[in-house]
Amino acid sequence: MTLKAIPPDPDLLTSNPKQADLPPVAGWGMMRGIIAAAAILIWILLILLPGMDDINNLDQLALHLPLVVTGLGLLGGIMAAYSLKADGHLIWFTATLLLLAGWML
Repeated sequence: MTLKAIPPDPDLLTSNPKQADLPPVAGWGMMRGIIAAAAILIWILLILLPGMDDINNLDQLALHLPLVVTGLGLLGGIMAAYSLKADGHLIWFTATLLLLAGWML
């Protein structure tokens, strides 16, 4: 019994030409900027300020500082996704930052 190699499908190796022909969404560049600016405000107003306000002793520092630093890491991911124009990652990091902000409240 001999095994034969099956040639790969060329359509699977290249990007979908139907998607490549679609025009870009009008105003999406402006929306990306608004999402990034809103993420900065969310981090400052809903994560950083309440987190720093709640720190009165060492126990509360251990509780709140990791959440503030995690929010800062998510904000860094949002800024990286914004600069790389990775829209799916931008939405994911923003949604995760909103979840963290909701948890902080």
